[in-house]
Amino acid sequence: MSKIALEIVPDPDDEQCAMVQAVGSVNGLETRFMVDTGAARTQIVTSPVLRFGDEVTTHSSNGVFGTSTRPVHRIDRIDVGDLSWREIEVVVEETGPHIMPLLGMDLLGQYSLTFDFARAELHVDERVTAEATFPIWRGAGGHLYVEAQLGDTVAHCVWDSGAGMTVVDETFWRANQEHFSELGMSEGIDATGATQTTGLYELRGLRLGDRDFAPHHVAVVDLSNVNATLERPMNFILGFPTLRQAKWWFDMKHNLWTLGESD
Repeated sequence: MSKIALEIVPDPDDEQCAMVQAVGSVNGLETRFMVDTGAARTQIVTSPVLRFGDEVTTHSSNGVFGTSTRPVHRIDRIDVGDLSWREIEVVVEETGPHIMPLLGMDLLGQYSLTFDFARAELHVDERVTAEATFPIWRGAGGHLYVEAQLGDTVAHCVWDSGAGMTVVDETFWRANQEHFSELGMSEGIDATGATQTTGLYELRGLRLGDRDFAPHHVAVVDLSNVNATLERPMNFILGFPTLRQAKWWFDMKHNLWTLGESD
């Protein structure tokens, strides 16, 4: 069993929100990654001292607020925690505001995963100790879709450790407003670095697996543009205010998941 030590970096504007990070290295250069199950491809950021191979292709991604196309290069090695990957292809992004390296599903999706946010640990290939009976649907980019219940309504959710805030699609919100209380406005940033002001709400009544989740903060966003590109449109992007409430087991071999208790 391998382990990655996580660093939970709180959002100064909302105590429920945080970024999930881990320290590793790229070709021996110390690098802080966002641990991002919402990213299809691992991303590094250019540096005067970082060397990588020629461009091999490009990668296009759709964020909540914007889109981007970036070059893909081959690099020699990435190390994070007990894990090491050699001769891999990664997205290369230019330095800029809100841009950081991402550890994506092209690497994380090779393993079964246990996210223990209370202990700030990610265990890799740990034996699932509870019965994992809830199905995972895998998106084209390896994204993890799980189902939630909101009252009598089933919600399709992307489980996104790279999302500091849980996001709800505006159309879904309009149809289920009895579960939401308005709190104000919030500034959101997506995976492409684009920003947008969104409505901030408290969500009540969310159930995942066999567990009722405590009320927590969510942002309401029009996801119609990004959903138009997906085989299975999203009602929720489950971010840190939701994820921090449980310990999560993902059995990638059998595409099943379950919950443990959060300390």
